[in-house]
Amino acid sequence: MEKPSLSGGASVRYGFTVDSWGLLYPAELAAELLRRPETCAVPFTPGWLDGVLQWQGHVIPVIDPVMLLKQERQPAPKAYVLLIDPGADGIALSLTEPPCALADLALNENIGELPESEWPPEPLRGAIRAFTRAAGRPWLEFDKTVFCSALIPLFAAYHG
Repeated sequence: MEKPSLSGGASVRYGFTVDSWGLLYPAELAAELLRRPETCAVPFTPGWLDGVLQWQGHVIPVIDPVMLLKQERQPAPKAYVLLIDPGADGIALSLTEPPCALADLALNENIGELPESEWPPEPLRGAIRAFTRAAGRPWLEFDKTVFCSALIPLFAAYHG
């Protein structure tokens, strides 16, 4: 998904929700939304790893953000996969609903001003780089590289 603008020059950002958090994926990275792509399960891996998918010659891990952040399964079937930075360094997130569009967000990069009650748990917590409020919830912009780096020790510590 490219960064479109509405008529009149309003900028649009896309995000998805997990529990009370709205998550904005990085605006500078390309993203693609796939509807029910074929994924391959990987045995003996953490429950938050839904598997992998092959996309344009790259094997991309598919992560369930609800399982990762809340340690519970999503109640609805996961009908979408959001590919962020598709390619060799890509990551995919399984979603029950497509991302939503938010116009003209004013992001605050002083993340110290985000109330403690609105912070997500690790591994996302350390990847937050800006926030705003819209549609009655906090919207948190995360750094994909920092987020993926935080997954490595979780994966390594898993003993299935």
